[in-house]
Amino acid sequence: MILGDDMSSSIEEYRAHYQATYVPARYSGRLHLICVFVAGIGLIGAIGLWFLGAVTPRDWLALPLTLVIASFVEYWAHRGPMHHPVPGLRALFERHARRHHRYFVQDHMRFRDYRDFHVVLFPPVLIGFFASIAMALGSVVALLTSPAAGAIVAMTSIAYYLAYELLHLSYHTQGLGYTWGLGWLSALARHHQRHHNPALMVHRNFNLVMPLFDVVFRTLDTTPVTTQPTTDKESESDNDAAHDPATAQPLDTHGEPR
Repeated sequence: MILGDDMSSSIEEYRAHYQATYVPARYSGRLHLICVFVAGIGLIGAIGLWFLGAVTPRDWLALPLTLVIASFVEYWAHRGPMHHPVPGLRALFERHARRHHRYFVQDHMRFRDYRDFHVVLFPPVLIGFFASIAMALGSVVALLTSPAAGAIVAMTSIAYYLAYELLHLSYHTQGLGYTWGLGWLSALARHHQRHHNPALMVHRNFNLVMPLFDVVFRTLDTTPVTTQPTTDKESESDNDAAHDPATAQPLDTHGEPR
């Protein structure tokens, strides 16, 4: 999708509105990222030191199984409540479909500064929420199999969450030279860029870390995209109105249905 001057103006107006409405004045994107990764890596290290002393080759089978399950959960959450309002999970839909996809579209993928981390990364508190779930699942596996296998499940689950955050951030990075220069990372970045096409975002390319279940459920789109997203000033198009990514209703400059 190519965007015209009206659409570019609309995106910039919405970004200004988002920053003024949702981002605290003292917000630090770098601190946000550091806190998430210090907490996540710290938990992974602590679990590993505590439980991996007696790991066996059989225990390592938990690693690929956990990756597959995590990929499915990511796919289901992204295709489901992140793009469709679900009772009890409406906030997830609002934050992702109504804000993130209004802030970034296919030809306007790059964040401008560290304050834009706010609309890409999950809230910092969620690392604790997901780590709690990961450790609970690991505890169940430990009871059913071995402590080492349970530790691998917990560690892999937390690592998957961190990979999701880091890769998602890289897809929206201003300096994309290294991203587009690496084969597998380039493919993933384009995969996600296609998802930000308003015509595709509720139908295609829901996996971010690895498109396993996009292949399984036939939601993988490989339509060619530009070598790398153009800057806002470079974009041109005949689109003259923004639309709600979930309902296709016209939106005003604040991202609300008209």
